[in-house]
Amino acid sequence: MTAEFTTQGDIGNKTSGRRTVEEAASDLRSGVSEYLSRGKERLVQMEEGVEGYVQEHPIRSILIAAGVGVVVGALISRR
Repeated sequence: MTAEFTTQGDIGNKTSGRRTVEEAASDLRSGVSEYLSRGKERLVQMEEGVEGYVQEHPIRSILIAAGVGVVVGALISRR
């Protein structure tokens, strides 16, 4: 990116520098948007997997949740 600003054609030309920054910002926005979209897809897949596990093993799921609750409660009560 710095090479774009230091080329002979960009020195003293504010509009092409601004255009380059705007293009970089646009590229960054699209990259972040794509990254968030993929993350959301992965979270949906994980949620479906957890729901399936809970439906297949309801008692085990309740015991796991209770155990996590006890551990979190113990950690909070120590403060």
